[in-house]
Formats: sequence, C-alpha cells, structure tokens
Amino acid sequence: MKGAKTAKPHNSQNAVGIASLLGPRLITDLLLVWQRIRPELEARALTDKNQRLEREHAQLRMARRILVSNRYDDYTRTLSPSQWKYLPRPLDICSFEPFRELITADPDITVTAQSFDEAFQMLPELLSSAAEERRNSKLALLPLVISDSVTDPLELATSAFYCQKCSKSSFYYSNILFGWNDIASHHCGVQTAGLFSSPSGNEVDNPGAYYMEAVTWVRKIAEKVGLDPATATVVEMDGKDVRFTCTTCPIQHMKGEWTRVGYCWRRLVHSPYNDLVNS
Repeated sequence: MKGAKTAKPHNSQNAVGIASLLGPRLITDLLLVWQRIRPELEARALTDKNQRLEREHAQLRMARRILVSNRYDDYTRTLSPSQWKYLPRPLDICSFEPFRELITADPDITVTAQSFDEAFQMLPELLSSAAEERRNSKLALLPLVISDSVTDPLELATSAFYCQKCSKSSFYYSNILFGWNDIASHHCGVQTAGLFSSPSGNEVDNPGAYYMEAVTWVRKIAEKVGLDPATATVVEMDGKDVRFTCTTCPIQHMKGEWTRVGYCWRRLVHSPYNDLVNS
C-alpha cells in the first residue's frame, strides 16, 4: 500500500548490541544489586498482600456479623419485652462459638443468613449458659461472709460491683451495679458496638470487681433506713424509697425556690458524702 511503512524484522543482534554496550561488568553489578534488594522487596510485597487480604477479610467478617445482628433482632421479637434488657448485645452473640466459627470462616466459604440456622436453634441454651457463667463469676468475687448468707448473695444490696468502662463515660450513675438484676441487665457501650469495625476485644461485656467502698456506704444507708445491713436486699432498699440530702452541699435555686438536692440510695452511693440527713 502506498505510503505504508514496512515494520523492520526483529534483529536478535540488537539485544546482543545492548549487552555489549552495557558491558558484562555492569550487568553483573545490576544482578548483584537485585539479589541484595530482592528479599526486602519480596517481603514488603508479601506484607502489603497480607494486609490487603486482611482488610478484605475484615470487611467480610463485618458483613457476616451484620447478618447475625439482623437475625438476632428477629429472635428478640419472639421474646417478652420484659426480657429484652437482659439480652446480650449482638457482638456478644457473635462471640458464641457456633456463630464465631461461621463469622471467621475462610473467605472462599459462602456464608448466608441461613447458614446460622443451627446456631440460632442453639441460642436459648447458649444464653442460659452465658448467664450462669456470668453469675458464677460474680459469686466467686464475693466475700465468704456474704456467700454464706441465707439469702441469695447476689440479691443483697451489699453485692456491689464496679464497672470501669462505664466510669469513663458521662453516665457515671450506671458504673456501680447492685445485685444480680443490675448485673444481668448491664451492657457496656451501645448495642452496635463492634459490629461495623474490627472488634479490639475491649468491647466484651464484663462488669468489673466487687466494690468494697460502695459496700461500706450501703451498710450505713441500710442501717439509717431501718434495715439490717447484713441481710438488706436490693428490692428492700428500693422499696424504702427514702431520699437523702447532704448538709455540706450548697443550697441550690431551683424552680423559684431554694432547696437541696435529694439523693436516692443508689445515687448517694455513687456520690458519697460525710453528712447524711433523711428528708
């Protein structure tokens, strides 16, 4: 065709010419440099690959946790509303072995909502076991004088536990738990904690240690309201419904009147004062 240029055939002598131009010594030096930096480059490439795969797997685990959360919402609707406050958060459910096994399964394994059918059939038993384990762990922290009580030890007002996680939040009123009902219904953080990110392990729900300082105040308050400090239960303390004022705190102007703040026994234990006056 007129005007068309004919491509020149590959000339193997060109490659030989380049090698001759570089010289054998320079080629040897380049090979030595490559051999020196290759392990580092390959290690870096492998690290980048593993990090990329982990990010992809983390996204997949998050999607699987959301599948569990959605089905868990359906499960809670089958229960009485009075039971809802005792139910663990979705993240806690995801930590149960039948659920965790599927959530952390290899990426090449297809996991759907239906994949969790058997795990949800086991859920009532899993919840019962988890509650029993939690209860036993708290009983083990109580002093023997309380553990030997005729009354269920975890029903006593002196069964006080301190939640360190909640003490760091603005909701200081919930960081001391009195008795089993408080413990069983206490859940640190929001319901969706750990669902949309990679759980660090700090999200695990586990109210802390026996709080002796609070117990000292509970005993004083129980005696003040006419109860036996050794046997007073949480229900009995709540039933008294007594309010306390602090004689050392300044009087506040509220709703056009000068008055003192009144504290129920729970609030008083959270903010103990030296001078107590029944109101």
